[in-house]
Amino acid sequence: MISSADAAGIAKRELPRLTEENITDIRVEEIELSEDELYWYITLGYSAKIEEPSFFAEKYKTFKIQSKDGAVVAMKMRKVQ
Repeated sequence: MISSADAAGIAKRELPRLTEENITDIRVEEIELSEDELYWYITLGYSAKIEEPSFFAEKYKTFKIQSKDGAVVAMKMRKVQ
């Protein structure tokens, strides 16, 4: 089983590869191992540059990563309330 640190590193590496946004300031916000221990759920926060008008928006994505081999099986938008 991969560690939580490994899963977070995978998510941070994959975020820029899976989105076309201009990303800066990637942060690990949440880490959770599923009850059956099959998946890590990693939530990343980051800043994304918005062109018109020029400013940065805070965004969040949650990754579902297999705990056995580190394969990313899902990435979803995470809404913060």
